[in-house]
Amino acid sequence: MEARDKCLPENVTVSETLARVPLQSLLDHTVERLLLLQEDVIKSFGSGEKKFTLKCKWGFDGASGQSNYKQKFDGVDADDSSIVITSLVPLQLLENSTEKIAWYNIRSSSSRLCRPLKIEFCKESSEFSKTEKVKTDEEILHLKPTVVNVTPEIIVKVTHDLACTMIDGKVCSALTGKNDFCRYIMAKIRFYIIQHFCVSLFLYAGISCQRCVVCGAYPSELNNLPLILKKVPNASAFEFGLSPLHSYIRYFDTFYML
Repeated sequence: MEARDKCLPENVTVSETLARVPLQSLLDHTVERLLLLQEDVIKSFGSGEKKFTLKCKWGFDGASGQSNYKQKFDGVDADDSSIVITSLVPLQLLENSTEKIAWYNIRSSSSRLCRPLKIEFCKESSEFSKTEKVKTDEEILHLKPTVVNVTPEIIVKVTHDLACTMIDGKVCSALTGKNDFCRYIMAKIRFYIIQHFCVSLFLYAGISCQRCVVCGAYPSELNNLPLILKKVPNASAFEFGLSPLHSYIRYFDTFYML
């Protein structure tokens, strides 16, 4: 029981539709466990106060169409057919002065080190995505360094660097405003169809929302490299990582060999 309790972060709250842990508590717990795992490596950096940076990625995704059980929620108007999970994955622990890596995640895309931040029964939508991003960014803004006494002679101070790259195209489009643009265009097209019965235009426009969130390129334009080079990238989308639309299939062989 004591060993199990040491594996749990502090300040976990659970309600009828929500289970969450504060980001600060989860990161503090993650650092403590990593330093316990890498104690011999940390000692090799010498005694005194050592400063490290923990790099993580985070994001959220939803799933709908789940089994809707007959058990009712107590005093809450909700259902369990849709669920959204916000989580983070630690990537590497870096010593600041020497820039040496004290620990790194060799399975960064595996669920083994995926640490849930929040699990909620709700439906993923553009409004939810924007709200969740704002709330988490607010927590990141107020993060404090984690201080751990590895030994009486070694004090480790860890700052946190988080990147929101664990999101799919739907969430990325919502956060960059592409969904709003697509809804506006589709509304205009539907109005045009009603007025002119132009069904072919509607069928063609059905794929118009599949655009790169960085440069706004359509799938039909991706092989036109001179045209792509003239497009102005959306700098606000850089924080969400590399857009896979511009990658050739052979490009991913490089990641496999690495």
